[in-house]
Amino acid sequence: SGTELLKLTGHTDWVKSVCFSPDGKEVLTGSDDNTARIWDAGASDQSIAKETQLRKKAENGNAEEQFKLGNLYYNGDGVSKNIEEALRWWKKAGLQGHQGSVDALQKHARATIAAEQRKQEEEQRKREEEERQQAAARASSSSSGSGSSGSYSGGESRPRQLKICPNCSGTTQQQCFSCDGKGITYKLFEGEKRCYRCGGNGRIECSTCGGRGNLGYE
Repeated sequence: SGTELLKLTGHTDWVKSVCFSPDGKEVLTGSDDNTARIWDAGASDQSIAKETQLRKKAENGNAEEQFKLGNLYYNGDGVSKNIEEALRWWKKAGLQGHQGSVDALQKHARATIAAEQRKQEEEQRKREEEERQQAAARASSSSSGSGSSGSYSGGESRPRQLKICPNCSGTTQQQCFSCDGKGITYKLFEGEKRCYRCGGNGRIECSTCGGRGNLGYE
């Protein structure tokens, strides 16, 4: 019949796209005013009329109506909840000295800070828990690495022990066989020639244990 059933006030330019949510409870609109809005498709004519009436007075600069409109969006009272829109109207009213809007902005700021602190504390708790689990895994790995390869009489487990290298006595170094530990190979008229194997130190890395100082576990 062409009769207008419902008017959604908010966009300031032509609406070029409309889309319902899968559950049919909300409507998304896109406009040439470079904004997209979400509407409550189940809102009653009374709640829509309330939002329209408040918006008209708020746009005319009425601080009290701006505050009420902000509350409407903040609580999702008959409209889709929109925190950004609520803050925008509270700021407008607050600039006019409306105390209720100033209080609402401060309360929201405190709630935002508290939520961020809780988030950081939760992230810190998760990091600490991960570190504890990693430390426990390392301790378990170290414990299993030094486990028993035999047992005492009676079946009691015996921790494995490192077998010290007999050639270097665990020092990881042996006397250089090329220079017999002297650090030189022979003497020239102009001086002594340093041993090429030990670099003149007289000691070389133990080849038996590979410089580890041990031959593994017994």
